[in-house]
Amino acid sequence: MERTSGTPRTRSSWQTKVLFPLLCDCKECAIPRRTMSDDPHDDTPPDEDVIVLPIEDHIDLHPFAPRDIPSVVEEYVWQCHEQGLREVRIIHGRGKGVQRRIVQSALEKNPLVESCRDAPAERGGWGATVAIIRLKETEEGVP
Repeated sequence: MERTSGTPRTRSSWQTKVLFPLLCDCKECAIPRRTMSDDPHDDTPPDEDVIVLPIEDHIDLHPFAPRDIPSVVEEYVWQCHEQGLREVRIIHGRGKGVQRRIVQSALEKNPLVESCRDAPAERGGWGATVAIIRLKETEEGVP
């Protein structure tokens, strides 16, 4: 599926829609979009059934249903790539390692991910995964 810069995506299969906001397309401001169709300069509240997550260098997957984890990870990686984040930490919890395997499998299949590994002990150990995201290519095709 082709994406255009500035267009956030949600997955319709999620029980609750999750939106990773992108910044407004205009060059004068840095206002995050709240929904897929809204005007970033509009002050009306976002849809009640949409959860807006800021793009940070980490995401905690505990609030998500296990069936949604692969698509959440895919979208999170894409948004981080668009924002220029190079290293991210995905917190999946320790448990029996099921979520860890799902997350690492999704990362290994993702062409935007250079590598992934268990986080160091001080950043969550085997309860989190660190991923290195490929650099975003410039207009000239050079990272």
